[in-house]
Amino acid sequence: MSYQLKLIHDLALDYPYQIANFPASIKYHHNQRGGWGQHIGEVTKIMHNINNVECLGLNPDDCTLAAFLHDFAKLESYKELPDGTFDKLENRWKLMDPETWTVVKCAEKGVVLPENQVNALLMAEGGWSAFARTTNRYCQPASGSLATVLHCADMISSQILSNLGHAKAA
Repeated sequence: MSYQLKLIHDLALDYPYQIANFPASIKYHHNQRGGWGQHIGEVTKIMHNINNVECLGLNPDDCTLAAFLHDFAKLESYKELPDGTFDKLENRWKLMDPETWTVVKCAEKGVVLPENQVNALLMAEGGWSAFARTTNRYCQPASGSLATVLHCADMISSQILSNLGHAKAA
């Protein structure tokens, strides 16, 4: 088993309930029970399709890991309420941003993420991550990079598919 798939397996063992039940968002895309897993599955599939159609030569396991990690911190961002709905945990990311927390969780499992995975994680939101906001606008990932493919796949899943009814609207 590749280190990427082993890391997904090891991290998933710590969050089985959240992965199966938590939404990807509270108010926006994939906001239903199980939406996180649905969104990650869509992003993974889209990344593999882009990689194959465009003949980018990205490692498929890198695509799978990047898709899994890009919203992993959301599993620590929400709480389930007694009525079965979800709400954000206030001040959850006051001391550490979600991207850094994800890198730390990987390190706790014995994996130091390679540069392409760290770049994908930091740049996945296309400029909305805490790291990206601190860099200048010329600090962008190369076209065809893992970060670019992840960002495109995330946008297709969260903005296009969710608006076509693939995910419940708020």
